[in-house]
Amino acid sequence: ALDWTVDEGGSAPRNVVALIAPGALAAPALRTDLLGDGHPSTGERVLLRKDGARLPVELSARMLSNGTIQVVVRDITERKRLENEIMRSRDFYLTLLEDFPAFIWRAGVDGGRDYFNLTWLNFRGRTPEQELGAGWTEGIHIEDLDQYMQAYHAA
Repeated sequence: ALDWTVDEGGSAPRNVVALIAPGALAAPALRTDLLGDGHPSTGERVLLRKDGARLPVELSARMLSNGTIQVVVRDITERKRLENEIMRSRDFYLTLLEDFPAFIWRAGVDGGRDYFNLTWLNFRGRTPEQELGAGWTEGIHIEDLDQYMQAYHAA
């Protein structure tokens, strides 16, 4: 048996069947074999509401001691909206940096560079793939490389 409830943020949880289109909860089937240890299993899905709107949700399912599977459905519409807004913002700034008339690069925590703007790539006459990681060091004179890398890693 399944007990479906929805948490709409702030209001008391209620049965999700009242909101969701018939059949929207049926597929894909829950992996009940993952619930045997009593710990909840969580994941995200998009459900179709009765009014036709798409509803992004986080599902949390757990097996109760009586063998019933309890599923809590949390509306994550606002979280998804904010994630999309952050991605659009990031993409906007990366677009600005692409044509900026200065050399711009980014390095990961390992020190390997993982981004170069078009100004850098055009100046070097190389592709991003050639520059990524430590490829960019091929542009430093061999006699200067050790000293440069020491200063780079110290910084």
